[in-house]
Amino acid sequence: RGMGAAIAVRLLGDGMRILALDRDEAGLATLAAQPGSIVPCAFDLAGLDKTPTFLADLVDTYGPPTKVALNAGVWPGGPIIEMTDEAWNLNFSVNVTSPFAFMRALAPEMARAGGGAIVCTASRNAYRSSVGNAAYDASKAALLGLVRTAAGEFARDNIRVNSVSPGVVSTPST
Repeated sequence: RGMGAAIAVRLLGDGMRILALDRDEAGLATLAAQPGSIVPCAFDLAGLDKTPTFLADLVDTYGPPTKVALNAGVWPGGPIIEMTDEAWNLNFSVNVTSPFAFMRALAPEMARAGGGAIVCTASRNAYRSSVGNAAYDASKAALLGLVRTAAGEFARDNIRVNSVSPGVVSTPST
């Protein structure tokens, strides 16, 4: 949905084969109906214990990726004094730990393939926080730290790591 679908369609226009991941199978089916090569892959990024096996299966089936867009994000929020541990942990699981798990699993595969690029979607909230979004804001700031570290570590393997930080985008979620 939203930005992820727009990214997939844009990259498809560049002639790339897309493995599109989302927990929303109906949304994936709609996306896969686009002309071109979009492979729908249903997966919930909050299922961190399943991530290594899921990614290994993708690499075994489709080969090593050379371009990875890590765009997913969640933002259940609320005032700090009212925020539940579940909301805090979900923000960090999807917005930071999942990109970490993807990088950890896919960077060695990318290196063996000669390199590539990883782009993470952070947020303007990583730089300028907003009231009622402490978990989202903190998780996107942490994602920027992860991107900076990954860029330095993966450079020797010809893997470029960057982030983009959009502002508010009109998507179904907003």
